[in-house]
This record gives sequence, structure tokens and C-alpha cells, in this order.
Amino acid sequence: MVVTFLTLFFKYSLMYGYLYFCGSSLFLLINYIRKRDANETHILYTKVTYLYPLIGIVFVSNLLFIFNTFFPLDSLFINLLLFLITIPSLFKTFGNLEIQNIQKIKSIFNVFIYTILISGYK
Repeated sequence: MVVTFLTLFFKYSLMYGYLYFCGSSLFLLINYIRKRDANETHILYTKVTYLYPLIGIVFVSNLLFIFNTFFPLDSLFINLLLFLITIPSLFKTFGNLEIQNIQKIKSIFNVFIYTILISGYK
């Protein structure tokens, strides 16, 4: 019972993290196109910690709906695309790395691995 709970908690935490990074990446790309610097804590009077996962769900679901007409969803192309969506947000979050700071490097490696595992899960 406890192992099942921990497994589900781990999977949903990874999914939340992935959707958060997708939503954050989408806002970073929009602000890059608009040539604006955005270090906002609230967007539309809503905290970004609530808004990023919601935007991530909408963005990823619409993208997968469109790509499903051209490619099967279990193809390598879709898995790589889902991984590449999170890269702008990951670079912003973990951008100021130093070689001595091994803990951050391990966390980046874990985020990359977990993102690949989530996007490749059948």
C-alpha cells in the first residue's frame, strides 16, 4: 500500500514538473518573440506556479492532437519533441551552473532522464 502510494506520488510529481517546465518554456518563448524581459510572479492576477502547469497541459495536449494526425504518438520524433519543449525553461532554471556545484548537475541530469521516461512511457 505504501509502495503504491509512493509510486503514484512520484509519477504525478514528475508529471507536474514536466507540465510546469512546458508552460514556463512557452511563456519564455513568447516573451523572447515579443522582446520583453519577464520575471513575473503573477500573470493575469494568478501565481505562475498555478498558471504554468495549466498552460503546459493546454499546449502539450493541443500539440499532440495535431501531431497525432501525421505521426503515431509512440514515435521517436514525438518523444524528442516533448523533450525539446522543456529545454528553454531548464536553461533558465539551471542556467548559472558552476563546475563545483555537483548537486545541481545531478538534478539537471535527473530532470532530463525523467522527462525522457515520461515522454516515452507507453
